[in-house]
Amino acid sequence: QMSLRNEEVIKQLYQQDAVQLLLDLLQADAADAEEHRIALYGAKLLTSMALEMDNFEQAAWRSAPRILALRLRSSDGELRAELCSCGWLLCADQVEAEAHCNSFAEAGGLWAICIMLAEEEGPTGPTEPALGILTALCRNCSERQESFLQMGGLELLLPFLDRSSPQRIRHLAAKALCAVLEDPNLRMRRLTELGVLEDFSEILATFGEHQKI
Repeated sequence: QMSLRNEEVIKQLYQQDAVQLLLDLLQADAADAEEHRIALYGAKLLTSMALEMDNFEQAAWRSAPRILALRLRSSDGELRAELCSCGWLLCADQVEAEAHCNSFAEAGGLWAICIMLAEEEGPTGPTEPALGILTALCRNCSERQESFLQMGGLELLLPFLDRSSPQRIRHLAAKALCAVLEDPNLRMRRLTELGVLEDFSEILATFGEHQKI
């Protein structure tokens, strides 16, 4: 466990093409508890490596979003949370965001995020990274915005805007909602219809101007 936050170990693993080895590990089926534990550790290590990267130019990272999305669809619990955290780092990367988001979405990642949001009972589990990935996927992409809405995604976001949710979750949910409904007039109309405009406006007031959302 100590190696997960050891920069020198991370660099050595990166030089030894450990990214591809870890991705291969995540593609294998976890037939028993031990293999599941190994997959979880591999996902944690991959997330640690992603955190240390200045860029994702190494070829192995190009396939990472697709592999993470595919494994996300069949995972749960702590493994799903870790896969989601790594996916958020890749999809939100300033340089490779578009390519990573396309790869993640093409592998069914948007559907997987919808399932995760639907299964969450309150602000627990991988809610934060799931909302972060959703924001990255839908921002400036009308096709994915429409797909998310068609899957009933807007209604899935509403519980996370509620005052009972932690402030950070509410903020991330508001950011995701703005990415899904980019047109301010359409957003206001839909939120009014759903009866959550007051909650949304409160979040805006709490976190400042709309640009910060």
